[in-house]
Amino acid sequence: MPRVIAVIVAAVLGVSTQETDNAWVFFVDDLHISFAQTGRLRDLLRTAAKELIQEGDRSLLRAPGPSAVLLTTALSADRESMAATIRMMTGNGLKPVDIAHAPSNDEVVYRANRALDAAEEAVYALTGDPGRRQAIVYVSSGYDVEAFPALEERVKALVRRACENNITIFAIDPRVFPTDLPDPRVDPVLLERYTISTRRSLSLMTEGTGGFVIERAGEPLLLDLKRVGTQMR
Repeated sequence: MPRVIAVIVAAVLGVSTQETDNAWVFFVDDLHISFAQTGRLRDLLRTAAKELIQEGDRSLLRAPGPSAVLLTTALSADRESMAATIRMMTGNGLKPVDIAHAPSNDEVVYRANRALDAAEEAVYALTGDPGRRQAIVYVSSGYDVEAFPALEERVKALVRRACENNITIFAIDPRVFPTDLPDPRVDPVLLERYTISTRRSLSLMTEGTGGFVIERAGEPLLLDLKRVGTQMR
């Protein structure tokens, strides 16, 4: 439902459309977050939720992989429910060595398309919300748009749909929280190319909707989250 229709329906039904009411989807791309990052992922989500979700806001967690079975389908103002769900989120991404040495690219492409399918559903979930501002906090390591141009087109299609509904996308790259030493089985040149390509996908996604990518940990992360909150108020 286009934004203007949602607002009209909300007015007819008497639903609050105050400017302070925002809607957030925390899209956790568990298919592109390593299991080793699970602990830091949960801490990150707790920090982001605490910093961004204000009284009166509605929020929803979405995921394309195994964590999806834990999630609800409707936006809610219940912060306790959000906190309980975060405790169950788990990374399920391929390891760099699995990506580099895969006998075919089928699994890599399948995971990326599955994630982008779920991201489109996240956009749809926001289109029916009457809030004045809507945003997706997209936590993912991104997609190899250089090796697979079709994935770049899918990212651009997602951006177009978000823009049509005035939805801003902010991305957080979980690789800012290193947990493992570099795998000697992975060619560092290949890994660098892959990292640059996947981060480019996040930049395409966010900059096209007026958002930005968060790639810093520690205190800078809090500053970036505050910047997100300021932009959405």
